[in-house]
Amino acid sequence: LTGDRVPIPTLIHKAGQLMGIPVEAKVINAALLGAIARLTGWFSYLTGKEPELTAEFAALISQELRCDTDKARRELGYREVPWERCLEEMYQWLYERGAL
Repeated sequence: LTGDRVPIPTLIHKAGQLMGIPVEAKVINAALLGAIARLTGWFSYLTGKEPELTAEFAALISQELRCDTDKARRELGYREVPWERCLEEMYQWLYERGAL
């Protein structure tokens, strides 16, 4: 809930930088991602293994999601901070707890 509009690829690349992991994935369009997910689902059905990408997840990550922080600001006194800082703090919190 930073108030910033950050594309998912930008967020993923920044997270990779924080963790020292090079992210070399390319961005593909939503239609192609959906087609890949459907193929993955079909192969999953044939093999009995869990799919690595579901059609539902492909649809979710293809959306431009935005959270409205107006109510949190108004009722809770929430203050927005830059997304990079939020990501860095989340990384530190997870790292300190051994979750990464």
